[in-house]
Amino acid sequence: MAVDLEGKRFGKLVVTEYIGGKYYKWKCICDCGNEKIVSQNNLKSGNSKSCGCLHLKGLLERNIRHGLCEERAYKVHQNIMSRCNNKKAKDHKDYGGRGISICDEWGNDNDGIENFVNWCRA
Repeated sequence: MAVDLEGKRFGKLVVTEYIGGKYYKWKCICDCGNEKIVSQNNLKSGNSKSCGCLHLKGLLERNIRHGLCEERAYKVHQNIMSRCNNKKAKDHKDYGGRGISICDEWGNDNDGIENFVNWCRA
């Protein structure tokens, strides 16, 4: 049975209009401005909290840590790390295989990448 949800907020969604249908669909407006049709059950259970923009924002935050991926120095750092640490890299035998390693300051964590890029810029 459809319950009147018009005007109610569920996460970033505000219900604007009852659409009807088998699963009691509602038209919602997201805070970002997009419209989305959502079932009453998904609204009330919390399964739908946005038009999808929250999911996208979360993906971006999880996958972009330092914002340096487009820098040439970032790619150089990745190649250095591969030659020193990846036994399957074609040049590993000439670097990591001979005991050559990258210093702790330029290591594999995000701080190391940032330190290397900043050193290259100096």
